[in-house]
Amino acid sequence: MEKYQEIADVAYSKLAELRNECIKWLTEWLENHDGKVTIDIEDLDEVPYISYDGGNHPEYKYNPMSEVKNIYLKDGKINVEIEETDDYDVTRITTDDLFEICEFVNNCI
Repeated sequence: MEKYQEIADVAYSKLAELRNECIKWLTEWLENHDGKVTIDIEDLDEVPYISYDGGNHPEYKYNPMSEVKNIYLKDGKINVEIEETDDYDVTRITTDDLFEICEFVNNCI
């Protein structure tokens, strides 16, 4: 195995670990705060942005900078309200974006 492949194996393993920890932490945080975080964007200087995959029409609805408006639990799973939809499931959120949401919640709310 080449060195770059070994590094990739470690990196991808750590990304999976990061994702799992982010989901665990954010779920627990939301459970302890009535299951939701409503982000009043008018009161904040910065809000988190995530990539929207475009749903059924990624060829023209994809948005790499979709503003997060709300984070909540639905049936025990994290969902996010963004510009394009009010029901964006955590499985569609990249690990990088999920980490940024956790950092935002942890530092700003």
